[in-house]
Amino acid sequence: MPDVQILCIGGAVLDRKYCLAAPLQPATSNPSRASRNFGGVARNVCENLARLGLRSALATRVGADAAGREIIDQLGCLGIDTSCIIIDPACPTAEYVAVLAEDGKLELGLAAMEIFDALDLADAWCPPVPAWIFADCNLPPAQILRLLDAARERGITLAIDAVSVAKSRRLPADLTGLSLLFANGDEAAAMLGAGLPPRDAALALRARGAQAVVVTMGADGLVLADASGTAHFPAMPVEAVDVTGAGDALIAMSLARLIAGSSQAGAIRAGIMAAALTVACKTSVHPDLKRAMRDHENATESRLHD
Repeated sequence: MPDVQILCIGGAVLDRKYCLAAPLQPATSNPSRASRNFGGVARNVCENLARLGLRSALATRVGADAAGREIIDQLGCLGIDTSCIIIDPACPTAEYVAVLAEDGKLELGLAAMEIFDALDLADAWCPPVPAWIFADCNLPPAQILRLLDAARERGITLAIDAVSVAKSRRLPADLTGLSLLFANGDEAAAMLGAGLPPRDAALALRARGAQAVVVTMGADGLVLADASGTAHFPAMPVEAVDVTGAGDALIAMSLARLIAGSSQAGAIRAGIMAAALTVACKTSVHPDLKRAMRDHENATESRLHD
């Protein structure tokens, strides 16, 4: 990976989405519209980064099946380095099923991701190791510990996403070495063992050693805690089409701007914009995010000068 700017480590899955035609009725058949595409937090972040023009690589595991081949082929077509993707003949490619309400909000999520139990950091350690790494909590706990150790020892800028309530508990109590943590309120509560207001949760997680913490609150925006204190950032108003992938766009755009030298606050503001643009489209990754961001920023600047 000699030219890679950022390595993403974690999940790559086949996403199946079912958008309900009416409110969910448990224990019976529900009319819905089905779609199929690729997902996984690390995979989505990696694709977003590539579409934003960064040289990115993905380390994950896929099955020796059609879905696994399709994931690798699609990433390769985007110019993403796939040399650290392991093909596992003993396990199928991970799948995620999302049942969405009529307004695009998640009603039910099902994850069949046992293939990631064998994710090993050694598979991703293809020298030279990039200065920036993003990982999701699909990594087993022991591998997360190894990654934090490596970040401390090698001076790597490491960002991690908690992924889910269950998987957020894989993070250790000592977060020293972590440059940026992303979690929602429920994930933060699971890590802390108690529900706290977002600002207090972000501060408590930062007190565990993370340099900066982002706690997202959906339509209420997010809270950032870093060396300068805490700040609330409102969400950008948008008509939601599909909320899947919004958090991944937030992460990818934030990291892209940080790599380019932006301030933490400036990067997060851009990330919020990217999340809103993604929520307003039908796919988990906006197919033309770079242009959409540029157009929105130009329009905003034009309004400010009118």
